[in-house]
Amino acid sequence: MRKVAGCLLALIVVLSMGIASSAPAGQVTIQFPSGFNFALSGGNLYDASGPAYGATTAVNDGVDFFYNSVLVGTIPSGALADLLITGIPPIPTNGTVSVSGGPFHFDLLTPGYGPNSGVKLTFDQGSVSYVGLTQFFMSFTGTATVLQQEMDYPFGQFWFDGANINFAIWGKVTDPQFDGQGNLIGFSGVESPSGNMYGTGGYIPEPASLVIWSVLGAGVCVVAWRARARK
Repeated sequence: MRKVAGCLLALIVVLSMGIASSAPAGQVTIQFPSGFNFALSGGNLYDASGPAYGATTAVNDGVDFFYNSVLVGTIPSGALADLLITGIPPIPTNGTVSVSGGPFHFDLLTPGYGPNSGVKLTFDQGSVSYVGLTQFFMSFTGTATVLQQEMDYPFGQFWFDGANINFAIWGKVTDPQFDGQGNLIGFSGVESPSGNMYGTGGYIPEPASLVIWSVLGAGVCVVAWRARARK
Protein backbone atom coordinates (compact mmCIF):
# COMPACT_ATOMS: atom_id res chain seq x y z
CA MET A 1 0.00 0.00 0.00
CA ARG A 2 2.84 2.34 0.85
CA LYS A 3 4.43 1.58 -2.53
CA VAL A 4 1.23 2.49 -4.35
CA ALA A 5 0.86 5.66 -2.28
CA GLY A 6 4.42 6.66 -3.14
CA CYS A 7 3.84 6.11 -6.83
CA LEU A 8 0.61 8.08 -6.80
CA LEU A 9 2.28 10.95 -4.99
CA ALA A 10 5.12 11.07 -7.53
CA LEU A 11 2.65 10.91 -10.42
CA ILE A 12 0.55 13.74 -8.99
CA VAL A 13 3.63 15.94 -8.55
CA VAL A 14 4.81 15.42 -12.14
CA LEU A 15 1.37 15.88 -13.69
CA SER A 16 0.91 19.04 -11.63
CA MET A 17 4.12 20.36 -13.18
CA GLY A 18 2.71 19.68 -16.65
CA ILE A 19 -0.61 21.38 -15.92
CA ALA A 20 1.13 24.36 -14.37
CA SER A 21 3.26 24.79 -17.49
CA SER A 22 0.07 25.39 -19.51
CA ALA A 23 -1.76 27.54 -16.96
CA PRO A 24 -3.82 30.33 -18.60
CA ALA A 25 -1.87 33.28 -17.25
CA GLY A 26 0.09 34.84 -20.07
CA GLN A 27 0.02 36.78 -23.32
CA VAL A 28 -1.37 35.35 -26.53
CA THR A 29 -0.01 36.93 -29.72
CA ILE A 30 -1.25 36.16 -33.22
CA GLN A 31 0.81 37.49 -36.09
CA PHE A 32 -0.07 37.55 -39.78
CA PRO A 33 3.28 38.81 -41.11
CA SER A 34 2.21 38.98 -44.75
CA GLY A 35 -1.19 40.38 -43.84
CA PHE A 36 -4.15 40.75 -46.18
CA ASN A 37 -5.24 43.34 -48.69
CA PHE A 38 -7.54 46.15 -47.51
CA ALA A 39 -8.93 49.42 -48.87
CA LEU A 40 -10.42 52.75 -47.79
CA SER A 41 -13.39 54.39 -49.49
CA GLY A 42 -16.23 56.65 -48.37
CA GLY A 43 -14.91 56.70 -44.80
CA ASN A 44 -14.97 52.89 -44.60
CA LEU A 45 -11.91 50.70 -44.11
CA TYR A 46 -12.51 47.12 -45.22
CA ASP A 47 -10.81 43.97 -46.43
CA ALA A 48 -10.48 43.45 -50.18
CA SER A 49 -13.75 41.51 -50.43
CA GLY A 50 -15.67 44.81 -50.22
CA PRO A 51 -17.37 47.16 -47.74
CA ALA A 52 -19.71 44.59 -46.22
CA TYR A 53 -19.18 42.64 -43.03
CA GLY A 54 -19.44 38.89 -43.62
CA ALA A 55 -17.33 38.57 -46.77
CA THR A 56 -13.70 37.50 -46.32
CA THR A 57 -10.26 37.94 -47.85
CA ALA A 58 -7.41 35.43 -47.81
CA VAL A 59 -4.58 36.04 -45.35
CA ASN A 60 -1.28 35.81 -47.23
CA ASP A 61 1.24 33.09 -46.38
CA GLY A 62 -0.07 32.07 -42.95
CA VAL A 63 -0.59 32.91 -39.29
CA ASP A 64 1.84 32.48 -36.37
CA PHE A 65 0.76 31.84 -32.77
CA PHE A 66 2.88 32.87 -29.79
CA TYR A 67 2.47 32.35 -26.06
CA ASN A 68 4.54 34.59 -23.79
CA SER A 69 6.65 35.60 -26.82
CA VAL A 70 7.46 31.97 -27.75
CA LEU A 71 6.34 30.68 -31.16
CA VAL A 72 4.32 27.52 -30.54
CA GLY A 73 2.60 26.92 -33.87
CA THR A 74 1.82 28.11 -37.39
CA ILE A 75 -1.14 27.77 -39.73
CA PRO A 76 0.60 27.89 -43.12
CA SER A 77 -2.44 28.62 -45.27
CA GLY A 78 -6.22 28.84 -45.40
CA ALA A 79 -6.77 31.72 -42.92
CA LEU A 80 -9.31 34.42 -43.79
CA ALA A 81 -9.79 38.02 -42.65
CA ASP A 82 -12.99 40.04 -42.37
CA LEU A 83 -12.54 43.76 -41.60
CA LEU A 84 -15.01 46.64 -41.46
CA ILE A 85 -14.41 50.00 -39.74
CA THR A 86 -16.71 52.91 -40.55
CA GLY A 87 -16.79 56.65 -40.02
CA ILE A 88 -13.10 57.35 -40.70
CA PRO A 89 -12.55 61.10 -41.31
CA PRO A 90 -9.98 62.48 -43.79
CA ILE A 91 -6.48 61.63 -42.59
CA PRO A 92 -3.75 64.30 -42.75
CA THR A 93 -0.45 63.28 -44.32
CA ASN A 94 1.94 62.42 -41.48
CA GLY A 95 -0.99 62.71 -39.10
CA THR A 96 -3.37 60.67 -36.98
CA VAL A 97 -7.13 60.83 -36.48
CA SER A 98 -9.31 59.25 -33.81
CA VAL A 99 -12.23 57.04 -34.73
CA SER A 100 -15.07 56.20 -32.36
CA GLY A 101 -18.65 55.03 -32.37
CA GLY A 102 -18.49 51.56 -33.80
CA PRO A 103 -19.17 48.81 -33.65
CA PHE A 104 -16.12 47.96 -35.74
CA HIS A 105 -15.26 44.39 -36.66
CA PHE A 106 -12.21 42.29 -37.33
CA ASP A 107 -12.39 38.50 -37.69
CA LEU A 108 -9.47 36.13 -38.18
CA LEU A 109 -10.98 32.85 -39.32
CA THR A 110 -9.41 29.41 -39.81
CA PRO A 111 -12.18 27.34 -41.41
CA GLY A 112 -9.86 24.41 -42.12
CA TYR A 113 -10.11 23.53 -38.41
CA GLY A 114 -13.88 23.79 -38.03
CA PRO A 115 -16.83 25.93 -39.16
CA ASN A 116 -16.45 28.30 -36.17
CA SER A 117 -12.66 28.17 -35.92
CA GLY A 118 -10.85 31.46 -35.32
CA VAL A 119 -11.54 34.63 -33.35
CA LYS A 120 -14.01 37.48 -33.92
CA LEU A 121 -13.34 40.90 -32.38
CA THR A 122 -15.39 44.06 -32.04
CA PHE A 123 -14.05 47.60 -31.40
CA ASP A 124 -15.60 50.95 -30.59
CA GLN A 125 -12.63 53.32 -30.80
CA GLY A 126 -9.08 53.66 -32.04
CA SER A 127 -6.64 55.72 -34.06
CA VAL A 128 -5.79 55.82 -37.75
CA SER A 129 -2.52 57.17 -39.13
CA TYR A 130 -1.14 58.01 -42.55
CA VAL A 131 2.64 58.35 -42.61
CA GLY A 132 4.45 59.87 -45.58
CA LEU A 133 3.19 59.46 -49.11
CA THR A 134 3.37 55.68 -49.33
CA GLN A 135 2.76 54.20 -45.87
CA PHE A 136 -0.66 53.79 -44.29
CA PHE A 137 -0.71 52.63 -40.67
CA MET A 138 -3.80 51.83 -38.64
CA SER A 139 -4.04 50.74 -35.04
CA PHE A 140 -6.90 50.05 -32.65
CA THR A 141 -5.63 49.65 -29.11
CA GLY A 142 -7.15 48.58 -25.83
CA THR A 143 -10.81 48.54 -26.89
CA ALA A 144 -11.37 45.15 -28.50
CA THR A 145 -13.81 42.60 -27.12
CA VAL A 146 -14.04 38.96 -28.18
CA LEU A 147 -17.38 38.15 -29.77
CA GLN A 148 -16.52 34.54 -30.52
CA GLN A 149 -13.42 32.38 -30.35
CA GLU A 150 -12.53 28.78 -31.06
CA MET A 151 -8.79 28.34 -31.48
CA ASP A 152 -8.17 24.62 -31.09
CA TYR A 153 -5.31 23.59 -33.39
CA PRO A 154 -2.98 20.57 -33.78
CA PHE A 155 -0.29 22.42 -31.80
CA GLY A 156 -2.61 23.45 -28.94
CA GLN A 157 -5.61 25.43 -27.79
CA PHE A 158 -5.54 29.23 -27.38
CA TRP A 159 -7.95 31.77 -26.01
CA PHE A 160 -8.14 35.46 -25.15
CA ASP A 161 -9.61 36.49 -21.81
CA GLY A 162 -12.22 38.51 -23.64
CA ALA A 163 -11.31 42.21 -23.52
CA ASN A 164 -8.51 44.70 -24.13
CA ILE A 165 -7.23 42.93 -27.24
CA ASN A 166 -4.74 45.05 -29.17
CA PHE A 167 -5.04 44.93 -32.96
CA ALA A 168 -3.00 46.54 -35.74
CA ILE A 169 -2.65 46.31 -39.51
CA TRP A 170 -0.49 48.31 -41.87
CA GLY A 171 0.79 48.48 -45.44
CA LYS A 172 1.85 50.76 -48.30
CA VAL A 173 -1.18 52.27 -49.98
CA THR A 174 -1.83 52.01 -53.70
CA ASP A 175 -3.80 54.55 -55.73
CA PRO A 176 -4.16 57.09 -52.86
CA GLN A 177 -6.96 59.66 -53.13
CA PHE A 178 -6.94 63.06 -51.41
CA ASP A 179 -9.41 65.82 -50.68
CA GLY A 180 -8.84 69.50 -51.48
CA GLN A 181 -6.79 69.98 -48.32
CA GLY A 182 -4.38 67.14 -49.07
CA ASN A 183 -5.94 64.68 -46.61
CA LEU A 184 -6.12 61.01 -47.47
CA ILE A 185 -9.71 59.92 -48.13
CA GLY A 186 -9.23 56.65 -49.99
CA PHE A 187 -6.99 54.04 -51.56
CA SER A 188 -7.64 50.91 -53.59
CA GLY A 189 -5.36 48.49 -51.75
CA VAL A 190 -2.03 47.98 -50.00
CA GLU A 191 1.35 46.47 -50.79
CA SER A 192 3.45 44.59 -48.24
CA PRO A 193 0.61 44.35 -45.70
CA SER A 194 1.15 42.99 -42.20
CA GLY A 195 -0.63 42.85 -38.86
CA ASN A 196 -1.05 41.30 -35.43
CA MET A 197 -3.24 41.05 -32.37
CA TYR A 198 -2.34 40.32 -28.78
CA GLY A 199 -3.82 40.26 -25.31
CA THR A 200 -4.06 38.36 -22.05
CA GLY A 201 -5.14 34.78 -22.50
CA GLY A 202 -4.16 31.16 -22.22
CA TYR A 203 -2.62 28.23 -24.01
CA ILE A 204 -2.85 24.47 -23.48
CA PRO A 205 -0.39 22.31 -25.47
CA GLU A 206 -1.69 19.67 -27.84
CA PRO A 207 -2.59 16.28 -26.31
CA ALA A 208 0.78 14.80 -27.31
CA SER A 209 2.50 17.13 -24.85
CA LEU A 210 0.18 16.06 -22.07
CA VAL A 211 0.86 12.43 -22.94
CA ILE A 212 4.58 13.10 -22.56
CA TRP A 213 3.93 14.46 -19.08
CA SER A 214 1.88 11.36 -18.26
CA VAL A 215 4.63 9.03 -19.49
CA LEU A 216 7.19 10.99 -17.51
CA GLY A 217 4.98 10.69 -14.46
CA ALA A 218 4.60 6.94 -14.95
CA GLY A 219 8.39 6.64 -15.26
CA VAL A 220 8.91 8.45 -12.00
CA CYS A 221 6.35 6.15 -10.43
CA VAL A 222 8.21 3.04 -11.62
CA VAL A 223 11.52 4.39 -10.35
CA ALA A 224 9.97 5.13 -6.98
CA TRP A 225 8.45 1.63 -6.81
CA ARG A 226 11.75 -0.08 -7.69
CA ALA A 227 13.60 2.00 -5.13
CA ARG A 228 11.21 0.90 -2.44
CA ALA A 229 11.32 -2.72 -3.63
CA ARG A 230 15.08 -2.90 -3.08
CA LYS A 231 14.71 -1.90 0.57
